[in-house]
Amino acid sequence: MTVAATTPEPIITPTADAPDPADEAATLREELARTLESLRAAELKRSIDRELFLAGAIDLASAAMLTEAAVSGMTSPDAAAAVRELKRRRPGLFRPAAPPGGASMGPATSPGETDADRALAAASATGDRKALLHYLRARRAG
Repeated sequence: MTVAATTPEPIITPTADAPDPADEAATLREELARTLESLRAAELKRSIDRELFLAGAIDLASAAMLTEAAVSGMTSPDAAAAVRELKRRRPGLFRPAAPPGGASMGPATSPGETDADRALAAASATGDRKALLHYLRARRAG
């Protein structure tokens, strides 16, 4: 009995359902591009939110919307510059700057300035009757 040598059948047979590797690579490239664009957009949004928080935005949502609109028109997105411009154009969206010095410190005084001098400055600046009375009492006492 002799055994005839036969060629083995291929284990993997190409079918019409198998994806083309070139098409699959193109699809993966497109998905990678979309993912990178989403990442850039998320990083820009985070940068805008951070800059608005540091600038003291009162209404973060509307300030972010206006800043995003400004950044979208820039050739190279710069969130800090857009927030500075927004703060210049719409100061009502931001908290006023804190006065220099700590809250626990009293007002800065000159060496020769008296309580009556400070009361006079406050009364003339505000026009408040209580401030005027405080000035008159300080002048009488001093």
